[in-house]
Amino acid sequence: MQPYCFPYLGYFQLACAADEFVFLDDVNFIKGGYINRNNILADGQAHRFALPVHDISSFRSIRDHRYLDTPRKFMDLLRHAYRRAPFFDEVQALVSRVLASPDRSVATINSLSVMATLDYVGVQRRFVASSDIDPDPRVGGEQRVIRLCEHRQASIYVNAAGGRELYDPAHFETKGIVLGFIQPRFPQYRQSVSAFVPGLSIIDVLMWNAPEQVADMLKDYSIDYPTPERRP
Repeated sequence: MQPYCFPYLGYFQLACAADEFVFLDDVNFIKGGYINRNNILADGQAHRFALPVHDISSFRSIRDHRYLDTPRKFMDLLRHAYRRAPFFDEVQALVSRVLASPDRSVATINSLSVMATLDYVGVQRRFVASSDIDPDPRVGGEQRVIRLCEHRQASIYVNAAGGRELYDPAHFETKGIVLGFIQPRFPQYRQSVSAFVPGLSIIDVLMWNAPEQVADMLKDYSIDYPTPERRP
């Protein structure tokens, strides 16, 4: 998956479903997507934030983009939105540490946001960047994913549910790879509002829940295998 900055809970469930997670850091930046943006809960509703990136272009890779200096306005926004949340201090420190990385590459900081979050909740996984294991990204789409799987000697590839439109299980089977799609679940938890607001950045989950509670949420998923007879 492309590295996103503090993505939503389902992204982390996908990471937990794998023995090894590959960050697609050398694919093109998607303007208007969620690479540098997400939602938090502010003033009782979902609030979109966007971390400032220098000279965004859809014709350059994610790793070739740079974040501007540590976004003070965003940190102030988090304080305004979550200062009364039970885990504000710990999570504010986590976010600040990630966003203050001296390596300003969008891919680096986004990857750090995922790895640091899992470390915070006590979940260990292996992570690699696609540019490190397959430095020639000219082959794209399904072929690239299969090639990455072959590089890592993977027997199972798990993708987000949206990948059903992109990947053909039969093509993976010809390479000895079982294709599965994660089916995330999003448990409700206490927020600052009476009506639960789902689908926010993991920051919201972390602010309101203890690390061990978040770790349990990350396990709350299933994997659907389109070819049942090939199910692991």
